[in-house]
Amino acid sequence: NVLRELEQKKPQLDELVHTAENLRADTNRQQLHGK
Repeated sequence: NVLRELEQKKPQLDELVHTAENLRADTNRQQLHGK
């Protein structure tokens, strides 16, 4: 049961991680341009 719930939530977690990576990359780019 718990495993099934985790498997259902994994796509959401992957999406969150992906979004966080993109945000961090954008922030790094902005900092580079700002200097």
